[in-house]
Amino acid sequence: MVLRSEKEIMEKWREGVNKPLVSICCISFNHEAFLEKALDSFLIQETNFPFEILVHDDASTDRSADIIREYEAKYPNLIKPIYQTENQYSQNIEPMSAYNYSRAKGKYIAVCEGDDYWTGTDKLQLQADFLEANDDYSICYHNSTVVDENDTLISTMKHPCPTDYSKDEMLLGEMFILTNTILFKTFTPDELEDFRNQFREAFNGDMALMHHLGFLGKCKYMENIDYAAYRVHSGGIWSAINEVKKIIHLSKSKRLMQENLSSRPDLIKKMDQSIASDFAVSLSRILLSLDFKGYKRLISIIREDERLSFKQIFLEHLKYMTKRVFARMPFFRKNK
Repeated sequence: MVLRSEKEIMEKWREGVNKPLVSICCISFNHEAFLEKALDSFLIQETNFPFEILVHDDASTDRSADIIREYEAKYPNLIKPIYQTENQYSQNIEPMSAYNYSRAKGKYIAVCEGDDYWTGTDKLQLQADFLEANDDYSICYHNSTVVDENDTLISTMKHPCPTDYSKDEMLLGEMFILTNTILFKTFTPDELEDFRNQFREAFNGDMALMHHLGFLGKCKYMENIDYAAYRVHSGGIWSAINEVKKIIHLSKSKRLMQENLSSRPDLIKKMDQSIASDFAVSLSRILLSLDFKGYKRLISIIREDERLSFKQIFLEHLKYMTKRVFARMPFFRKNK
């Protein structure tokens, strides 16, 4: 790919480089094989406003830092890196909020990790235009394909039901959005401090982010933007976790969100129902994978949690399993 020079990228900007409208936030750890594609996808963006590219390398042991330095040398006014000498994630520090959100100068933030990438050249322009014109929205997003480590297409549509989301749906975490498709309102310093304090122990930081943005406005799905590419590979953190650990992390994150809803008893009740439904689905996935040890362990976890109704979860689990079993039968597939 032949990239434009820094001067060519900036020539249509209405403001100077020191007043970015959008801060692109990227975190990288051992993304040597993918990082150039991510950085290139930022640099192809065509905008009439300035943007900055904030890259945080978390003490990679491969050539990731060297690659970032090469791009920094070519685009010194755009690419603003942090090179860690000690891995921050292993010290329970979430790099995106700690080192990128905290230094973002833009009115809006776009997120793309070092193993994902964008495809369209007008992504940032279209999203920023929408948020500038619609103050009642705090975030907008678009669709994404799913690719593997070799860029082989896995899925042409990640979002099962592309839609707008209300504030309540965001507060409950009842949304499915990939972070490499979003543009959202930047935190104020106080908001960022509150966010980091409240969700320091939340493994599902993306869900916590959507919850926070639900207090600030609605969410818009934009269908006129080229799909981004979300990468699934063996080095991914979430994909490496087993189903039992996933539901433990998910329920903990939702309980932290629930603590923010003291003024909304209706949403607190819905959150309890959502957590119960999550456990029912996880039970079914574990059973379908024939992980009987994990199934037994999850049953034990549900029984020990006084806030969970074992009867409710088990009945929902049976309904889910019944649907899945029937769906696999040839007769029902033919007559569906």
